[in-house]
Amino acid sequence: METIRIEAVTGASGTWYNHYRCLRYRVFVVEQRWAGLAGAGEPGLTSPDPVDEHARFWLAWSPGWTLVGAVRVRTVSDVFPHEELFRHHLRRPEVASERPRMGTLNSLVVDAGWRRRNCLRHGGGSGTVAGHLLSAAVAGCRTAGLRAIVATAQTSISARALMRAGFRVIDPPVHTSLHPLFPMCNVGVSLSADGDGRALHDYFDRRERDVLAGRSIASLFSRAQLAATG
Repeated sequence: METIRIEAVTGASGTWYNHYRCLRYRVFVVEQRWAGLAGAGEPGLTSPDPVDEHARFWLAWSPGWTLVGAVRVRTVSDVFPHEELFRHHLRRPEVASERPRMGTLNSLVVDAGWRRRNCLRHGGGSGTVAGHLLSAAVAGCRTAGLRAIVATAQTSISARALMRAGFRVIDPPVHTSLHPLFPMCNVGVSLSADGDGRALHDYFDRRERDVLAGRSIASLFSRAQLAATG
Protein backbone atom coordinates (compact mmCIF):
# COMPACT_ATOMS: atom_id res chain seq x y z
CA MET A 1 0.00 0.00 0.00
CA GLU A 2 1.51 3.30 -1.08
CA THR A 3 1.77 6.36 1.15
CA ILE A 4 0.63 9.78 -0.01
CA ARG A 5 1.28 13.17 1.55
CA ILE A 6 -1.43 15.78 2.02
CA GLU A 7 -0.24 19.37 1.82
CA ALA A 8 -2.31 22.43 2.71
CA VAL A 9 -1.58 25.65 0.82
CA THR A 10 -3.22 29.06 0.44
CA GLY A 11 -3.11 31.22 -2.63
CA ALA A 12 -2.28 30.57 -6.25
CA SER A 13 1.48 30.85 -6.61
CA GLY A 14 4.18 28.26 -7.19
CA THR A 15 4.66 25.38 -9.60
CA TRP A 16 2.10 23.27 -7.72
CA TYR A 17 -0.67 25.55 -8.99
CA ASN A 18 0.14 24.76 -12.61
CA HIS A 19 0.13 21.05 -11.76
CA TYR A 20 -3.25 21.50 -10.11
CA ARG A 21 -4.75 23.29 -13.12
CA CYS A 22 -3.38 20.66 -15.49
CA LEU A 23 -4.89 17.87 -13.37
CA ARG A 24 -8.22 19.68 -13.19
CA TYR A 25 -8.22 20.22 -16.95
CA ARG A 26 -7.38 16.58 -17.67
CA VAL A 27 -10.17 15.26 -15.45
CA PHE A 28 -12.95 17.82 -15.83
CA VAL A 29 -12.49 18.93 -19.43
CA VAL A 30 -10.93 15.94 -21.21
CA GLU A 31 -12.59 13.11 -19.25
CA GLN A 32 -15.86 14.65 -18.09
CA ARG A 33 -16.36 17.24 -20.85
CA TRP A 34 -17.15 20.26 -18.70
CA ALA A 35 -17.33 22.76 -21.56
CA GLY A 36 -17.31 25.77 -19.23
CA LEU A 37 -13.78 24.92 -18.13
CA ALA A 38 -12.38 24.49 -21.62
CA GLY A 39 -10.93 28.00 -21.99
CA ALA A 40 -7.43 28.47 -23.33
CA GLY A 41 -6.05 29.30 -19.88
CA GLU A 42 -7.38 26.25 -18.08
CA PRO A 43 -4.32 23.97 -18.40
CA GLY A 44 -2.49 26.32 -16.03
CA LEU A 45 -0.25 27.88 -18.64
CA THR A 46 -1.48 31.47 -18.34
CA SER A 47 -2.61 33.75 -15.55
CA PRO A 48 -4.33 32.18 -12.51
CA ASP A 49 -7.93 32.59 -11.47
CA PRO A 50 -7.90 35.79 -9.35
CA VAL A 51 -10.28 34.23 -6.82
CA ASP A 52 -7.77 31.48 -6.10
CA GLU A 53 -5.41 34.02 -4.53
CA HIS A 54 -7.45 33.68 -1.32
CA ALA A 55 -8.50 30.04 -1.71
CA ARG A 56 -7.37 27.15 0.46
CA PHE A 57 -6.12 24.03 -1.30
CA TRP A 58 -5.32 20.55 -0.09
CA LEU A 59 -2.99 18.62 -2.38
CA ALA A 60 -2.29 14.88 -2.49
CA TRP A 61 1.22 13.93 -3.57
CA SER A 62 2.39 10.45 -4.60
CA PRO A 63 5.61 8.95 -3.18
CA GLY A 64 7.36 10.28 -6.30
CA TRP A 65 5.92 13.79 -5.70
CA THR A 66 3.39 13.68 -8.52
CA LEU A 67 0.16 15.54 -7.85
CA VAL A 68 -2.55 12.86 -7.77
CA GLY A 69 -5.44 14.77 -6.19
CA ALA A 70 -6.62 18.13 -4.94
CA VAL A 71 -9.56 19.96 -3.44
CA ARG A 72 -10.28 23.67 -3.08
CA VAL A 73 -12.29 25.65 -0.52
CA ARG A 74 -13.24 29.29 -0.91
CA THR A 75 -15.35 31.40 1.41
CA VAL A 76 -18.74 32.27 -0.04
CA SER A 77 -18.06 35.92 0.81
CA ASP A 78 -15.38 35.80 -1.93
CA VAL A 79 -17.21 33.69 -4.49
CA PHE A 80 -20.08 31.22 -4.44
CA PRO A 81 -20.03 28.83 -7.43
CA HIS A 82 -23.49 27.53 -8.29
CA GLU A 83 -25.13 29.73 -5.66
CA GLU A 84 -28.40 29.37 -7.55
CA LEU A 85 -28.50 25.67 -6.60
CA PHE A 86 -28.49 26.60 -2.90
CA ARG A 87 -30.81 29.61 -3.01
CA HIS A 88 -33.74 27.83 -1.35
CA HIS A 89 -31.48 26.83 1.55
CA LEU A 90 -29.98 30.31 1.89
CA ARG A 91 -33.45 31.61 2.75
CA ARG A 92 -33.50 29.41 5.85
CA PRO A 93 -32.45 31.25 9.04
CA GLU A 94 -30.21 28.34 10.10
CA VAL A 95 -28.24 28.69 6.88
CA ALA A 96 -28.36 32.48 6.55
CA SER A 97 -26.93 32.99 10.04
CA GLU A 98 -23.86 30.91 9.17
CA ARG A 99 -23.29 32.31 5.69
CA PRO A 100 -20.68 34.94 6.74
CA ARG A 101 -18.37 32.08 7.81
CA MET A 102 -19.35 29.50 5.23
CA GLY A 103 -17.03 27.89 2.69
CA THR A 104 -17.74 26.29 -0.66
CA LEU A 105 -15.80 23.16 -1.49
CA ASN A 106 -15.23 22.37 -5.15
CA SER A 107 -12.76 21.03 -7.69
CA LEU A 108 -12.32 17.74 -5.85
CA VAL A 109 -10.17 15.98 -8.41
CA VAL A 110 -8.26 12.68 -8.34
CA ASP A 111 -6.06 11.29 -11.09
CA ALA A 112 -7.71 8.33 -12.84
CA GLY A 113 -4.94 5.94 -11.81
CA TRP A 114 -5.47 6.72 -8.12
CA ARG A 115 -9.24 6.63 -7.84
CA ARG A 116 -10.72 4.14 -5.38
CA ARG A 117 -7.25 2.91 -4.45
CA ASN A 118 -6.64 2.36 -0.77
CA CYS A 119 -3.52 4.18 0.36
CA LEU A 120 -1.89 5.38 3.53
CA ARG A 121 -1.65 9.02 4.47
CA HIS A 122 1.73 10.09 5.82
CA GLY A 123 1.21 10.38 9.57
CA GLY A 124 -2.33 9.00 9.36
CA GLY A 125 -4.48 5.99 8.50
CA SER A 126 -5.62 4.30 5.33
CA GLY A 127 -8.28 5.40 2.87
CA THR A 128 -8.79 6.71 -0.65
CA VAL A 129 -7.13 9.84 -1.98
CA ALA A 130 -10.51 11.60 -2.04
CA GLY A 131 -11.21 10.54 1.53
CA HIS A 132 -7.86 11.80 2.78
CA LEU A 133 -8.30 15.11 0.97
CA LEU A 134 -11.81 15.69 2.30
CA SER A 135 -10.89 14.78 5.89
CA ALA A 136 -7.96 17.18 5.77
CA ALA A 137 -10.08 19.94 4.21
CA VAL A 138 -12.86 19.65 6.80
CA ALA A 139 -10.37 19.67 9.68
CA GLY A 140 -8.44 22.58 8.18
CA CYS A 141 -11.56 24.66 7.59
CA ARG A 142 -12.70 24.11 11.16
CA THR A 143 -9.29 25.22 12.47
CA ALA A 144 -9.39 28.28 10.20
CA GLY A 145 -12.68 29.40 11.76
CA LEU A 146 -15.19 28.41 9.10
CA ARG A 147 -18.45 27.18 10.56
CA ALA A 148 -19.98 25.41 7.57
CA ILE A 149 -19.13 24.07 4.12
CA VAL A 150 -21.40 23.36 1.18
CA ALA A 151 -20.55 21.44 -1.97
CA THR A 152 -22.15 19.88 -5.03
CA ALA A 153 -21.46 16.28 -5.98
CA GLN A 154 -21.95 15.09 -9.56
CA THR A 155 -21.63 11.32 -9.05
CA SER A 156 -22.71 8.89 -6.36
CA ILE A 157 -19.02 8.09 -5.77
CA SER A 158 -18.25 11.73 -4.97
CA ALA A 159 -21.40 12.00 -2.85
CA ARG A 160 -20.45 8.95 -0.80
CA ALA A 161 -16.94 10.31 -0.25
CA LEU A 162 -18.40 13.60 0.98
CA MET A 163 -20.86 11.77 3.23
CA ARG A 164 -18.02 9.76 4.79
CA ALA A 165 -16.31 13.08 5.54
CA GLY A 166 -19.38 14.28 7.47
CA PHE A 167 -21.41 16.03 4.77
CA ARG A 168 -25.17 15.56 4.67
CA VAL A 169 -27.19 15.20 1.47
CA ILE A 170 -29.48 18.24 1.43
CA ASP A 171 -31.05 17.87 -2.02
CA PRO A 172 -31.71 14.92 -4.32
CA PRO A 173 -29.54 14.70 -7.44
CA VAL A 174 -31.13 16.46 -10.41
CA HIS A 175 -30.00 17.45 -13.87
CA THR A 176 -29.28 21.14 -14.35
CA SER A 177 -28.07 23.34 -17.18
CA LEU A 178 -24.52 23.06 -15.83
CA HIS A 179 -23.76 19.70 -17.45
CA PRO A 180 -25.80 17.51 -19.81
CA LEU A 181 -24.45 14.23 -18.43
CA PHE A 182 -24.21 14.54 -14.67
CA PRO A 183 -26.95 15.08 -12.07
CA MET A 184 -25.97 17.53 -9.33
CA CYS A 185 -26.47 16.76 -5.64
CA ASN A 186 -26.09 19.43 -2.95
CA VAL A 187 -24.42 18.53 0.34
CA GLY A 188 -23.47 20.48 3.46
CA VAL A 189 -21.73 20.10 6.79
CA SER A 190 -21.84 22.20 9.94
CA LEU A 191 -18.44 22.55 11.59
CA SER A 192 -19.75 23.88 14.90
CA ALA A 193 -21.86 22.09 17.50
CA ASP A 194 -23.08 25.12 19.45
CA GLY A 195 -25.66 27.86 18.88
CA ASP A 196 -26.33 28.54 15.21
CA GLY A 197 -23.97 25.72 14.30
CA ARG A 198 -26.15 23.20 16.14
CA ALA A 199 -29.26 24.56 14.40
CA LEU A 200 -27.56 24.19 11.02
CA HIS A 201 -26.37 20.69 11.91
CA ASP A 202 -29.91 19.68 12.80
CA TYR A 203 -31.29 21.24 9.60
CA PHE A 204 -28.78 19.33 7.44
CA ASP A 205 -29.63 16.12 9.31
CA ARG A 206 -33.36 16.63 8.68
CA ARG A 207 -32.74 17.35 5.03
CA GLU A 208 -30.74 14.16 4.58
CA ARG A 209 -33.41 12.04 6.26
CA ASP A 210 -36.06 13.57 4.01
CA VAL A 211 -33.99 13.25 0.83
CA LEU A 212 -32.77 9.69 1.36
CA ALA A 213 -35.90 8.34 3.08
CA GLY A 214 -34.21 4.99 3.57
CA ARG A 215 -32.78 4.85 0.04
CA SER A 216 -29.12 4.79 -0.93
CA ILE A 217 -27.50 7.78 -2.59
CA ALA A 218 -26.50 5.48 -5.48
CA SER A 219 -30.14 4.63 -6.14
CA LEU A 220 -31.07 8.33 -6.21
CA PHE A 221 -28.37 9.05 -8.76
CA SER A 222 -29.58 6.11 -10.86
CA ARG A 223 -33.15 7.42 -10.74
CA ALA A 224 -31.98 10.90 -11.78
CA GLN A 225 -30.12 9.44 -14.76
CA LEU A 226 -33.13 7.36 -15.80
CA ALA A 227 -35.43 10.38 -15.51
CA ALA A 228 -33.12 12.36 -17.79
CA THR A 229 -32.91 9.64 -20.44
CA GLY A 230 -36.42 8.23 -20.17
